[in-house]
Amino acid sequence: LEASVSRRIPGALRVRIAEAEPVALAERGGRLVLLDAAGRVLPFDPSIVAADLPVADTDSGVARLLSRIRETDPRFFGRIERGLKWRTDVALDLPAGRVLFRTGASADEIRDLLLVEQYLTQTGKRWKELDARFASRVFVRGMGA
Repeated sequence: LEASVSRRIPGALRVRIAEAEPVALAERGGRLVLLDAAGRVLPFDPSIVAADLPVADTDSGVARLLSRIRETDPRFFGRIERGLKWRTDVALDLPAGRVLFRTGASADEIRDLLLVEQYLTQTGKRWKELDARFASRVFVRGMGA
């Protein structure tokens, strides 16, 4: 949450408020908390505020990637069950399998992975892992018919 107040002469005040949106649920201190895109804990109780969000590590890189995915493809974001720091990268668990991204993956890299996933789905191929950590490449592991 960010707020700023400025003055407009002769006698007006301008108040701007930018609300931080939650991108994930995380466990901290034995309870669930909401995280924003920077990995900061938001001051809302997720048991009161219904949140249909993936569960994630409290790592800011994971939160930033989840936010970028939500901006790039909200439907893909909605399928993510869990996001976690995996070595220096991010692993995302989906119902179909695991997806690996670099922490700073771009919107284009996210779309590239989605094209590969779409192709595999259309051709009836199952997979266990899609690895998009390498420039202009998506590696498919555990592929079957």
